[in-house]
Amino acid sequence: MRIFYRRTTRKVVRGPRMAHPVRGKNYDEWEDIEEWAAGESDNEDAGREYHTAPSSPAADGAIEVAIGNGNVTASRGTTDPVTAAPASATDRNNEGAGSNCSHEERPSSSFCCADSARTFFYRFMTLPREIRDIVYAAKFADLPKSIVLRKKTGSFFTGEALFPPILPAFCFANRQILEESVPALLRGRAITMNGGRAVNEATLIDFLDRIPDRKAYKSISEMRIEDSIRLKANQGIGKAIGLCTSLRRLWVEIQAICFVDHFDRKLKQFKDEKDLLEIYDFTALFDLPKLEVVTLALGGGDYYAELLGCSNREVFEPLVKWFDAYIQRKSSKIRLSLKCIPWRDDSYYSPELFGWGPDS
Repeated sequence: MRIFYRRTTRKVVRGPRMAHPVRGKNYDEWEDIEEWAAGESDNEDAGREYHTAPSSPAADGAIEVAIGNGNVTASRGTTDPVTAAPASATDRNNEGAGSNCSHEERPSSSFCCADSARTFFYRFMTLPREIRDIVYAAKFADLPKSIVLRKKTGSFFTGEALFPPILPAFCFANRQILEESVPALLRGRAITMNGGRAVNEATLIDFLDRIPDRKAYKSISEMRIEDSIRLKANQGIGKAIGLCTSLRRLWVEIQAICFVDHFDRKLKQFKDEKDLLEIYDFTALFDLPKLEVVTLALGGGDYYAELLGCSNREVFEPLVKWFDAYIQRKSSKIRLSLKCIPWRDDSYYSPELFGWGPDS
């Protein structure tokens, strides 16, 4: 249920942007429902109008409530509105102890009126954090285990870097619930991102940055980077990976085109380690305490091996040798896994997908 409000001169308006507040850049101006409820008296409440935001795919199970002229109208999803009895002044003032709503009963997943919604969230926020985390985990248990950001069109600079609408509606009840529920949602789920388009990288980083204290980063345990043509440890997705301190498995697709000199039609000769790390810098991975497996998916090597008359492994040999040597140098327990992908099967040809992905 979307229950963010902002004040205007004559009305309290539920703004349509808050259907997905995490998408917007500036949502600090919005008030939590508890603050709104505490600041309104019965006299101020009389005659006010409450407008609901348009329904959205992310708001499955949302209850839209409109109050005007003493009548309460509630509707769920696209069903026909159901008119309930008006709330009494006594009910509206019982947020602290919970209002005894006299309206007709609804299923446990819905609210019959705005008062019952306020009461529920007030009581929910008084629970210990450990109990709230159990509630979040139970709420997300039936959701898919994979999130895919594989958008192949659009640009971050045109305002299209919006995270897919996968969060359940209750995550937007207030800012605290959003900050607590997003890490719970990401925990135990694999994130797949197509690195060939900057919009996917910008979308993921912008979303994770909205949760304070890097809690969203710290909850990620598995990540897949497709179609990667560059990885820097101090910027972009490379820097983001370095913040994922709970990361256990990393899968990165390496493109053979980065190791071939097309003008001279031969394999690139790297002067030193620094020259190689200008393309793929994995040094930040060795600071992650829980990282167990790094899989390098070697894409397109068969095409250039046939073109240049060499083996598939020779195309990627500079990076593989550096990785093995760096594991020995750091005495790391990270296990390196190599997987060759034929050039016609690499993720460049994968269909666009933006949202929940199939469980592997």
